[in-house]
Amino acid sequence: MAAPALSCCLSLLVLLLPLAIPQASTSVNASPTHRIFMAFASNITCFYNSRANVSCIWSHDEGLQATTCCLHSRQPKREEFFPTKQWKHTCKLQPVKPGSWACNLVLGPSPEWMKLTVMCSEGGKWRKMMTQDIKPFDYIRLVPPHSLQVVHVETHRCNITWTVSQVSHYIQTDVQFEARLRYADHSWEDTPLLTLRQNQQWISLDNLAP
Repeated sequence: MAAPALSCCLSLLVLLLPLAIPQASTSVNASPTHRIFMAFASNITCFYNSRANVSCIWSHDEGLQATTCCLHSRQPKREEFFPTKQWKHTCKLQPVKPGSWACNLVLGPSPEWMKLTVMCSEGGKWRKMMTQDIKPFDYIRLVPPHSLQVVHVETHRCNITWTVSQVSHYIQTDVQFEARLRYADHSWEDTPLLTLRQNQQWISLDNLAP
């Protein structure tokens, strides 16, 4: 009998990591981009999910006649010390909007200093558009939590759990979560922000209306 009453009082609970990918919801305050790498008429913005994926968006202000553009990555220091392993990766840039292309570099665990190069094919010849050095751990944006569930319901309280994935063990102890609870007759601007100061993947909500 308590579960239907909960749906009337608990309109929506949104959980996110402090640097999680912004979702299409008015409840989420997206963290600002920490840094943008500039090079003439081009710029590239990259984020690292802390495990193996570096997602990048490349913007180019000038007219571009290229048929194909790719993003290449190298890890020069690791190439020097471990020359027999593969430290070069490439992804094909896909258009996301006029003047912007994106792709994901799938790397090995814990990538270090990287050199990124954008190459485009124009008239059958490859042209270097820009080169930039980055340290992936300086630009972390984690994958948002998922599998939100109500696991225990009483007359005036309930427990909510969620799951996280693709978080490196290097930062696992530093992860914190935030939650917002909105009642049906309130706006998101009036909702309290609940911050969990430890890597706790559950929250107990009390004083709910029956």
